[in-house]
Amino acid sequence: MFRRSAFASLILLSQVQVILACINMPDNDVKVGQPIYTEALEPQEYIETLLRGHLSAKDWEFALAEAKTAEARGDGEFDNAIAVALLHLGKTNRAVKILERLERTTPGSYYVAANLGTAYELSGDNEKAHKWIAEGIKRKPDSHFGTEWLHLKILEAKQAIKKDPKWIATNSVLGIDWESVGDDLSKVKVAADGGGVRNADEVRKALEYQLHERTEFVKPTDPTVASLLYDLSHLVRHSRSAEHGDLVLAAAHSYGYPQTSTNSPILPAPAIEVAPTPLQAPYWIPAGVIVGIIAGLGLAAFWLTRRRTRRMQ
Repeated sequence: MFRRSAFASLILLSQVQVILACINMPDNDVKVGQPIYTEALEPQEYIETLLRGHLSAKDWEFALAEAKTAEARGDGEFDNAIAVALLHLGKTNRAVKILERLERTTPGSYYVAANLGTAYELSGDNEKAHKWIAEGIKRKPDSHFGTEWLHLKILEAKQAIKKDPKWIATNSVLGIDWESVGDDLSKVKVAADGGGVRNADEVRKALEYQLHERTEFVKPTDPTVASLLYDLSHLVRHSRSAEHGDLVLAAAHSYGYPQTSTNSPILPAPAIEVAPTPLQAPYWIPAGVIVGIIAGLGLAAFWLTRRRTRRMQ
């Protein structure tokens, strides 16, 4: 019963999607993408929501079988749903062939364009991926809550890294200069492809949404995910708490972000000024004084005793 309900949610309600920003079901009026709610989460719950909570391979195997069965019964066109399940199961080449055929036979669908872009990325063709994600944005600009501009930036960074593996050592996906920004998030301005500038809150929400989808398939280590997590660690440190920032930074390190003191967003602890203590005399000085006093008292007692003895004589 649970699996059948899951299939109804995935297929019949047409809200299935993949990671890399964009695997979706056939056209409908439902807003594309599933929101990720993080606003009131405590630090540990926040990081678990961000990086986990994905469907399992068994769920996708079931969805694939149900889609094939429904199509065989003549219930409708399920090729896009089949391609989605295949992508989640790592059968990328088969999914690409299905999606390319759909684009040839029924061109113009946002869902096919977005899924094709993701399929190309999963197969390692970032140039074609960029082309089709951009096409998907043209066909449906508000898809995935308007965060697909970040997907394009990720693909651009991956192309740059392919040309020069050292590119990421001196650049980042978003290009934010945190030394200049400091703790003033109003200075965060990221230009999006196609025009427009995103502020700190828009960047944070886009990072959370895209990272949640991406980390289903992209496991450590990965330079682009590491870069995105590093930027997010700054944003949540100043907009949430230091503990939120620490946990996201730890995730960035797990994905390969270098652990150096110069690039860590962790603010140094404030210097503690200790009041100078009075110089203490060496312990032998008071000890010597005491011995002298005792010796003096002893001599005085000896002198008094002898004086009494003489008087008695």
